Amino acid sequence: MHINKFKQLRLVGLGAIICLHGCGGSSSAPVATPTTPTTPTTPTTPENNIKTVTNGNVVFELIFMDKLSLQNNNEKSWSSELQQPYINAANKWLSALTAVEGKALHTIKMKIFVKALAGGNGQAGPDSEEKVGNFLIPTSGELTIGNHTYAEGFDPIEFYANILHEMGHIIGIGSYTEDYTKLDATYKGNVFRVDDSVAVEKYNEIYGTSFNFVPMSDDGGHLYDYVLQEDKKRVLDNGTDIPPLTKEFMANGTVFGAVTLAVLDDIGYQVSYSGTDSYIP
Repeated sequence: MHINKFKQLRLVGLGAIICLHGCGGSSSAPVATPTTPTTPTTPTTPENNIKTVTNGNVVFELIFMDKLSLQNNNEKSWSSELQQPYINAANKWLSALTAVEGKALHTIKMKIFVKALAGGNGQAGPDSEEKVGNFLIPTSGELTIGNHTYAEGFDPIEFYANILHEMGHIIGIGSYTEDYTKLDATYKGNVFRVDDSVAVEKYNEIYGTSFNFVPMSDDGGHLYDYVLQEDKKRVLDNGTDIPPLTKEFMANGTVFGAVTLAVLDDIGYQVSYSGTDSYIP
């Protein structure tokens, strides 16, 4: 199954952090003076468009922004039914990301938009962060899903994998992995390396290899795959192929795979692997 190329976007450091009025059920609108009334410049997000999902240690605050801007100039308000796939995806993530290492409770706010996108099913990235121990962990981010994925006939499995994938970019794949991803001429592309890597262990276990890295995509923002995305095939000088991670959902697949989760294990999260989907490459 082909999934259109996903995009990841890191917004940290590109400008002021946006404060959304109504987040967490409170308002930050300016106070009017007795003689000059003021009007908030940021639209209020209705409280029923903010949903909280938690496992007790990590909280995802899902903020459903604006209306869904669908194809043919059709707009819809966020209903419970339209919000549910995002809540399901958040619950799936939080079944695996059990905690942030070194912090009792951590909240990540995710602003969610649906509108027209060219060249992909979605794009996402963090826009604020904090340092916890040795790692940067996101505190908020923005996620946009292409409105063509709401068209009749679009594959529901692909639709759900798309949401999981874009949340993964906010959480850290392609954003906070960049500090550990380097171009390696010997291995013909980008590789992810940390000391005592769980991701390397999982990759070698699943793919029958003995590398000291996890291959990352040519753009550095995804797991390596030349089958469903535009990476160049990597063959070592001795003729050995570097196996692509085609089925993993942080490549372009639909499998909630152990390598993806182990990369996050390596960069500051506590991870449970009990809910991962086993697969044969």
